Amino acid sequence: MINDTFNSFSMLNGLAPSTPVYISVDGLPMTKINDDSIHRLNEYVKSLRKRFQNEPRVTILNNYEMGHISNSIRVSLEMVKTKYIYVVQHDFKFLKLVNHTALTKSMRENPEILIVRFGKRNTGDSVNSVCNESNYIEANGLKFTRGAWSDNNHFTTKAYYYQLLAQIGPSSRPPEAPMMYQGGHIHESKPSDRNCSFAYQYVYNLKDGPYIEHLDGRHTTSYGRLRYRL
Repeated sequence: MINDTFNSFSMLNGLAPSTPVYISVDGLPMTKINDDSIHRLNEYVKSLRKRFQNEPRVTILNNYEMGHISNSIRVSLEMVKTKYIYVVQHDFKFLKLVNHTALTKSMRENPEILIVRFGKRNTGDSVNSVCNESNYIEANGLKFTRGAWSDNNHFTTKAYYYQLLAQIGPSSRPPEAPMMYQGGHIHESKPSDRNCSFAYQYVYNLKDGPYIEHLDGRHTTSYGRLRYRL
């Protein structure tokens, strides 16, 4: 599965092939720590190291405690030394060419575009009416559609994630629910709790999607998360 996702990085057109990749391997939850699960996790990490031993741009980050998505990203950010990052789930591969050069240029020229998600369908990302920000932005031949926050593959900055992690705190959790709450995509959210300038994403060329495909990771033994920095 990680092979499919890793190989799909060739779809990021314009991204240097030497761009570092960080694979964050999460630890086990306390309730699942036993001899068998520890052995299987160790074997998984060994297989990863063997698979990428001739890939100098790949670093495997082995986390000894369960950090879930939030703290897996936190650990990875400690290694990142550049402004922009791709955050990629191990079970979502890219399907179509992404114009990385135009994407980066668009974010630099449009500071309101803080984070861009790649859709797994070409419909369904409805505009959130509680926010007053632009529903659509067109730049450099790309169209960005404002939609709900999701942890599916996305492109953003290191600074954005430091702010996000500071907001949701140190607990091990997926960031998706609190970000959707802040963005007004959960009905119970209070207007006073909303942060429309931060807690939503723009979707990359929505109508041309899907750009990613789910590889059914929930039904496969796998602990890896990919972090791609540039």
